[in-house]
Amino acid sequence: MNVMRTFPLAVAATLAIAVGPALAQTTIDELLPGGVYDPDAPSWKGQSGFTFLQIPGSARAAALGGAFSGAKADVSSVFYNPAGAAAITGTGLYVGHTDWLVDMTLVDIAVIHDFGMMSLGVAYHGMDYGPIQGTVVQAGTPNYISTGDIDGTAYSLGVVAAAKLTDRFHAGFQFKYVVQDFDGSSVWSTIIVPSGYRARAVRNRVAAPMFDVGTQYKTGLRGLHVNMSLQHYGQRQQYTQEFDLPLTYRVGFSGDALMFVTGEENPAQKINLYIDGVDRRDVTLDAAIGVEYFVDLSSTMEGLTVSLRAGRRAAKYQEGEFTAGAGATIPVPTLETILGFDYAYADYGEHFSAHHFGFHFRL
Repeated sequence: MNVMRTFPLAVAATLAIAVGPALAQTTIDELLPGGVYDPDAPSWKGQSGFTFLQIPGSARAAALGGAFSGAKADVSSVFYNPAGAAAITGTGLYVGHTDWLVDMTLVDIAVIHDFGMMSLGVAYHGMDYGPIQGTVVQAGTPNYISTGDIDGTAYSLGVVAAAKLTDRFHAGFQFKYVVQDFDGSSVWSTIIVPSGYRARAVRNRVAAPMFDVGTQYKTGLRGLHVNMSLQHYGQRQQYTQEFDLPLTYRVGFSGDALMFVTGEENPAQKINLYIDGVDRRDVTLDAAIGVEYFVDLSSTMEGLTVSLRAGRRAAKYQEGEFTAGAGATIPVPTLETILGFDYAYADYGEHFSAHHFGFHFRL
């Protein structure tokens, strides 16, 4: 297909999708006193809710610093850019596990099936907060007493659709229902009734529909791809007060660095480079960068590959930003499938680091 004809169409489609989020991001809350928008210094830092959605949903993506909007044919790409599912062949399954702060853990599951021009599937991203001790103020004292553990859970369940609109332009969409539940509690007022203070039972649960949308365009220029995704778009929600969703906008480039330099593709060896500009509603604008050295060892065993990865998270002004990991795929002839394993380490500073594990199967 002629590059000069398809490139303007791809750019126009990307800009059309980008205008909405750009306007949504630029609200009165993000205007400085002088009335000038500064995306590098959002005035509502750390104030959005449903932040568990920003925790990496893919071990491979975590190893690449979250620069994953250009990932193709990887089931776990739906947690960053649903357009990546369009390149999947057959049926793919991804299962991920993340050890997070204290006793918190995350589980990610995605299943995508290729129907030809379109791929369809489902995606789950769930957080287990572990035991959270509930307390209330002891009457007549400044002390607290325990009310037992609070059962805190949060999850996102989505339906994914991705299409090959042309041989170079892919687009994807995910509609998801997101729930965060911190059990019930009592809110005590200062009004005194004969039996004591008045209490009101509160259900600390918020549920909201959201959607993700994304595109990937192969420019035809030495393997260079242009990628875009918008995540967690929806209406404001409320617990005791209103809060915004963690709207995230990514625009980036990806490709094989060896092919870009030499002009020729080497299927047996690649250096995949991913660069994403990441604009989150309440986090400073920054770039995520990932490098992946990929080796195809099919000459030794059909379907055997090994990858080494490193990256830098979009973590401006944060203590840690380095990420690293590795992955491998191994054929399982008896099951007529390929089993893959990914591991990632992410540095979040002196007091915290995360470990991500991922398993994927291709039928």
